[in-house]
This record gives sequence, C-alpha cells and structure tokens, in this order.
Amino acid sequence: MLSLFIYDGVTPLGWKSKIQENSASSLFYRISPLFYSVSGIIVLLLNKTLKAHDNFFWWNLFGIMLILQGICSYMSDVEYWGKKSYWEYIDSFLATTLTLIGGPVVIFRTLSGYANYPLLFTLLWSLSVSFSLYCKYMSNLSLKTLNPSDYLFWHSLWHCLPLYAIFIILFLHYYDSCRI
Repeated sequence: MLSLFIYDGVTPLGWKSKIQENSASSLFYRISPLFYSVSGIIVLLLNKTLKAHDNFFWWNLFGIMLILQGICSYMSDVEYWGKKSYWEYIDSFLATTLTLIGGPVVIFRTLSGYANYPLLFTLLWSLSVSFSLYCKYMSNLSLKTLNPSDYLFWHSLWHCLPLYAIFIILFLHYYDSCRI
C-alpha cells in the first residue's frame, strides 16, 4: 500500500536541473516544502482555537513536527534531490506520520465525538486530505513514468496540504470569533 505513495526506485539524477530552473513550476516546487513550517507556526499561534475543539490532541507537538517537516522536506526534495541522505528518510517518516495523524486521526476523532469541529470543517479537511493523497499518488506515478513536469506539478500540490490546513484553521478561528 505504501508503494502507492512512496517511490522506491532510482531517483532520476537529471531532474536536479529541472528543479533548479527559473520557471514558475520549479520555483513553486522549491518553496512548497516550507508550507509545512508555516502551517506549524499557525498551529502554534492558534493553539487556543484548536484546543477549544479538541483539548486532548497534542497541538504543540504537532506544530513543532510540522515546522521540522518543512525543513526536512526542503532538504530532501530540493537540496539533496537525487542523493541518498538522512533527510530523505526523515522526510518520509515525518510526512507519513503527520499525514496519518493530521488526516485520518483528526477526522476519526471528530466523527467519533472526541473532538467537536463544525461539520463544514470536517468536510473541508476530509476533501483536502483526500485530494492531497491523490496528488501524492500522481507525483509517485510521474516519477515512475519519468515525467519531470508532471512530477513538479503533482508534488507541489501534495505540499499544498498545509496551505489547505492554514485556510481551514483560519476559517475555524474566524468561525469561533463570530460565535462569541
């Protein structure tokens, strides 16, 4: 199952120049890993809002892990692209862990009554996670078919999951402030 999302083949070395181009897709690809760090900062800043809906979730740790994920993802996907490094393993571990915890676990906690997010929040988050997993799958498929343009496109969209989270968290914060 993980092979659908984690590429286990030889990384195309010639793609490093494609990643370093000055095109819009290459630039977006290079900055997209940092979205994780930005979302981690938002989680830490709006911790009170998130705790109001799920007091027992470990939001501080999750925020810190997201910040670290941004750094690891950038180092793995941009700086050390095509090279075997510890960044690649750390990136894969953190990405898998954070996606599992941030996606299905948060959604399950809501659906089972452990958290009290609004229905619209849960629906938007479920759609965001599903779309992002599809993007990750397409990214992996682009690697297997040796299509660098599609890879940059799909992998950048995979890295947009934290952006969706930021918008949804800000929506939740605004929603809560309007109810007071």
